[in-house]
Amino acid sequence: MIPNLSNYRTDFRGGGNDEERALKLIRQNTDPKDDNLILVLTDGGAGNNPRPMISKMQKENYDVVAIAVGLDRNSGETSELQRNYPYTVVAEQVENLPRIMIELLRKMIHR
Repeated sequence: MIPNLSNYRTDFRGGGNDEERALKLIRQNTDPKDDNLILVLTDGGAGNNPRPMISKMQKENYDVVAIAVGLDRNSGETSELQRNYPYTVVAEQVENLPRIMIELLRKMIHR
């Protein structure tokens, strides 16, 4: 566990976290040989696109799983989630999110 990841919040207009910066910190402080699972759950409100850093870490054998979670109230938001994150979970109603998340995680994580 890396302490104080919350210090990597940003001042992006409209909010958002700097997932890319947090992933860089994780990359600097972990070794892919340690067999860690790096699970990123986000509302997708990143101030930047973390997909390039996720791809870079995966090529370096880091086990990174990044999932953006949202409600399909705005199709523009859904498109942004899909563009910025390898996996996207979108539910019409919040009550459906746990079931949808569990289904996705079972498909993705084989440990």
